[in-house]
Amino acid sequence: MCYSDLPKSRTRSISYLNARSGPTPIEISTHTRGGLHWSISYSSRIWLGKNEAPEAMDKRLAELKTMIKQLKAFARSPRHVAVIRECVLSYSIRLATRANKAASDKGRKAYTPFVDAFVECLPLFANLKKVDVAEFMLKMDKKILAALASHPSLEEVSLSTVRFGVHLLKPRIKLKRLSISNSDWKDCNPNSSSKYLDMFSGEKLESLSASTTVYAPKFFGHWLGKRWTFLFQDDREDPWDTKLDNMEQLKQKIVGALDLDSCTSYTAHFRTNYMTFLHWIAHKKLQLPSGIKGLFLVDISLSGFLFYSSDSDASDSSSSDGSNGSDDSDNLNSSNNLDALLLSNNDESFFRHLEKKLKFKKNFIHT
Repeated sequence: MCYSDLPKSRTRSISYLNARSGPTPIEISTHTRGGLHWSISYSSRIWLGKNEAPEAMDKRLAELKTMIKQLKAFARSPRHVAVIRECVLSYSIRLATRANKAASDKGRKAYTPFVDAFVECLPLFANLKKVDVAEFMLKMDKKILAALASHPSLEEVSLSTVRFGVHLLKPRIKLKRLSISNSDWKDCNPNSSSKYLDMFSGEKLESLSASTTVYAPKFFGHWLGKRWTFLFQDDREDPWDTKLDNMEQLKQKIVGALDLDSCTSYTAHFRTNYMTFLHWIAHKKLQLPSGIKGLFLVDISLSGFLFYSSDSDASDSSSSDGSNGSDDSDNLNSSNNLDALLLSNNDESFFRHLEKKLKFKKNFIHT
């Protein structure tokens, strides 16, 4: 079924490669969230086993070429692109070590036309709201990132199982919702020399999720020194015995910060092994932005959680700054300007300890 035959009524999913071409990774599907909207899936899966004949690769590349032609044809139809709200993008390539070399080289070269077609067609989807990068086995292509940054109606990007080579992008990608999620075993760092991942703007951001040990510190790093501060530290066996002697030690542990005046909610997903999301602090000089009304901390590892409380920790840190310790304690215990605090952790004693330290009763929720 080709794109011109798309029905006006609802349907679960439609493949728009001819059935004779075999299974294809590109399809159009509908979902009804506030009306009938269509999503398009565009993906390339190239593989070759060590005992497979080169003709197997030729067949897969022929299917990929047909898919690219169909995408371009679909994107040139204003009537059909107008209903597309979401695009799912993925790229994977798996070539066995002993696979036919010439066929493997052909598979690698297919990457460029695949990406170029996506970059060419993306601006034509004028009503597109969300791009979901479900998987990208190579480093994220700068051409794709630039295309996302230039799209006028894009509001949400979700990145799963991704790696970043490029760490700086101008102009930045402006979104309302951003999610970066890497499973632990796929969370790698191909550009370890870059300290910051400076590609996303906080100008319009309303929701943010970063579930990646490698990129969370880099992601928040280019906002360093702003008012919303995050601390990371190696896991400790007994987090409650950990002490900071003064504010200088505190500053040394700051590896990332965020200043999002327009952000009304923040979700921090830190799935960590060697580093843990330790602490948020409401020191006078590091207050939350005035517009923030909810702080959401999810999947916090209890082993490694350091609480910078109203005890001697707070007094010591503020005294090094020349301010009164009790004032800082009051500021912390009042929970700054938060209306709600939501945490997700199964340890009941953790929440009771947190509630006691913060003296925070209003809308204290845990799951």
